This record gives sequence, C-alpha cells and structure tokens, in this order.
Amino acid sequence: MKPYITTTLMFFLFASFRNFNPNVQNIVKVGDLKFIISGLTPGHGWVRAVLYNNSDKFLSQFGFCFADSALVKEDGTATVVIHNLPYGRYAGTFYQDENQNFVIDRNLIGIPTEPYAFTNSIRAKWKIPDYQKVTFNFQQPSLSQAIVLNYWSNQ
Repeated sequence: MKPYITTTLMFFLFASFRNFNPNVQNIVKVGDLKFIISGLTPGHGWVRAVLYNNSDKFLSQFGFCFADSALVKEDGTATVVIHNLPYGRYAGTFYQDENQNFVIDRNLIGIPTEPYAFTNSIRAKWKIPDYQKVTFNFQQPSLSQAIVLNYWSNQ
C-alpha cells in the first residue's frame, strides 16, 4: 500500500510542475538611472527627481512611481540616482526645493518660483508639457542623463 501512495503523490507532484521550465526567466530587468543636474541655486535646499509611468497620473501629487532627492552642492549641481529601476517608459520631472518644504513653490497665479525641468529638455512655460514628449525609454543596466533646471522666467 505504501508504494502506491508514494507513486500517486509523486505523480501529482510532477504533474503540478509539468509547465515548469527552469530556463524561462520571469525576472524583471532593472538598472540604475543617474541624473546629473545643473542650473541649481548653489547650496540651497534639495533637488527632487520624480518619475511617472502613467499619462493619467502625470504631475499628480501621488501619481509618481519613483522619486529621490539629493542635496544641492555649492557648485550648483546635484546627482540623483534611482537604483533598481524596472525597464520601461518614464517621464521625468525635476525641481529644486530651495526652502525645503517638499513642494515646488508657486506665486499667486500658479507660476513656479523655484527652478524646474522635464526629461528630453522639454520646456514648459505657459502649459503642462505633453506626456508623450517628456517620456523616454529605460532599457539598459545603467543610464545617465544631464538635466538643466531653469526658473520660469528663463523657460
């Protein structure tokens, strides 16, 4: 009786793994994305890099998928690295939080008073840029992008 039970259990065990293929990679590919940011007010606050992967959530407060910050150096530069970023299509936004209040400050009519930028060097002065123009493909183990922030008056 025991050999029959063992054989039956082995049959079900192997049957449950019949579609298992150890050569198939179901691993999400990831890499490191580095932003080398310039055009910052030297030694003031932080620079924030925010990535979006959904046009419906673009620029919404909690719609981002990845974000990180770096302290602004005395030479007006900063480097933000997002580690283990899954390969995909992203739109990047950046701003210098000069007063460290965790938001981009605006005046009474909504014009940003702190420097900002978008990926692909898309400039936006009077309206929000088109999501498709701001997006880029991230499909490699390591990528560096240069970003230059500007105040609204210089956009």
